[in-house]
Amino acid sequence: MDVHATPGSYCDGDYSLNINKQKIVGTAQRVLLKQGGGQIVLSQACILLDVDLENIVAPVNFYNQVCGNPTVVDAQVHTPLSEHLTTLPNVDSLFQRLSQAFIKHA
Repeated sequence: MDVHATPGSYCDGDYSLNINKQKIVGTAQRVLLKQGGGQIVLSQACILLDVDLENIVAPVNFYNQVCGNPTVVDAQVHTPLSEHLTTLPNVDSLFQRLSQAFIKHA
């Protein structure tokens, strides 16, 4: 797995997770400064589990077109997790595993 921008992907950014140069996870983060000091970090990740890539990029491209945004998302620069595992864990199991990994490596 590599971390880098994926040209042609939805919400492209420098911290997208890629397998074989195809985006599998998109990430976003925002740091808010608190009055009186300190900060709050909001972060999220969108993991492509088992999806029809053409169907998920179509509404994004439509929205971009309606808004006059020239960006065109290419389904072929993405890959779902199901393409890389023999058995895809259910969402609850995946959530538990990811939560444990974050706690372990925090």
